[in-house]
Amino acid sequence: MYGPLHIGNARQLIFADWVFRWLKQIGYDVNFVRNYTDVDDKIIDRASQEKTTSAEIAEKYIEYCETDIRALKLLPPTKTVKVTDTIPEIIAMIAKIIERSHA
Repeated sequence: MYGPLHIGNARQLIFADWVFRWLKQIGYDVNFVRNYTDVDDKIIDRASQEKTTSAEIAEKYIEYCETDIRALKLLPPTKTVKVTDTIPEIIAMIAKIIERSHA
């Protein structure tokens, strides 16, 4: 279920931040993108349970995550995207995978 960050989430975020900082420190121009999955079965189920929309559930938990990221003093990524912002690109990628008989 979705909720405030737990140690497993924080570990991944801290590690990504460490790699981002280290690559910048040694001179790389880093393009660090953080992705938020804002639509999936768990979000839809939670929205149904709470009698609200999937978008409202996703935004609530994204804000929990952002609050914890600030508390951990992690650097902001170069770009943040949500799955719903990239659905056409995802569909195109899946079509290529199918076209190449890899799915």
